[in-house]
Amino acid sequence: MSFLYDRDQNVTGAIPPSFTFKPSYGTTVSFNADLSQYETTDNYIYTMPKGANHLQLEFAMNFDNRKEEEARQILGFFESLNGTGYFQYTDPAGIYKPINLFTNDFTNSFDKNDLHSITANLNSDQFSSLLNWNNPFLSQTSNVKGDWATGTAYAKYDVVRYTGNATYPSNTGNLYDSFYYCTGDHTSDASFSASNMNNDKWTRDFFFQPTYSSQIQKETAVVKTQLPYSYTKRTDFGLHSNTIKSFDLDFKGISDREARCILHFLISKQGFRRFQYKFPKIYNQNKYFFATTWSHTMVYKDVNDISITIREDPLGVRKSY
Repeated sequence: MSFLYDRDQNVTGAIPPSFTFKPSYGTTVSFNADLSQYETTDNYIYTMPKGANHLQLEFAMNFDNRKEEEARQILGFFESLNGTGYFQYTDPAGIYKPINLFTNDFTNSFDKNDLHSITANLNSDQFSSLLNWNNPFLSQTSNVKGDWATGTAYAKYDVVRYTGNATYPSNTGNLYDSFYYCTGDHTSDASFSASNMNNDKWTRDFFFQPTYSSQIQKETAVVKTQLPYSYTKRTDFGLHSNTIKSFDLDFKGISDREARCILHFLISKQGFRRFQYKFPKIYNQNKYFFATTWSHTMVYKDVNDISITIREDPLGVRKSY
């Protein structure tokens, strides 16, 4: 008996040549921006992307309660990729474009009654989104429209492009900042411009309101000097001592339309570009933030959860309301 056999494949039998399986509800898509940044003594933040593919997308797919034969095929397919091969995945909900995914790792749980539960973590680490201004991850259907046009009925959470040039709307202006987000149902007219935003029916700010309460934690920005056998001396760290360094916004049970609009906004900011968000309640000052990480969970049909971690940037001129 020889033990020198090929261990590249642990699953025997026929293996499907393509990915034809449907994940269970609960698939989570996580975004993480790989940034270079440093802070000064005045709490200013200087940040930039580390590379052209700094914004990474990772799928955590669940395959719950699968019969042994289907589980064997799923595991065999992931093993056959050997970590270097990829497959094209099409999102059944139609939120994301078809995308090439690599396998990071996967687990199989043996459940009772010949049932298996599989979890696979998949990554798109060889795809660059920084140089694709037209939002490469999301499908251009449903509420993600093309160029803004007059006499068109728009609904809340629609996304359009507008560069300020009606003759060549897709070829002029700053294309990275050409997206507008609809804040209310209306029919467009000829009064749209980048300054009046069609009577406040469009915005480029983060206007979404979280569905759950947010917890804000702040650290006192001071320099502590521990004197030998004595007290601790505290010294001001610099300006902006109460900058909000990190907090989460949670959106629970939102529709595909709202989820697609929020994701479009965040992806277009690429994890390092600033946006304005007006705090509710006692923190209702106009501040600038950037979001480096966020996750999207497909809970059920037309039901989504999104969690965003944002950080305040003390730089920038605030717009008054």
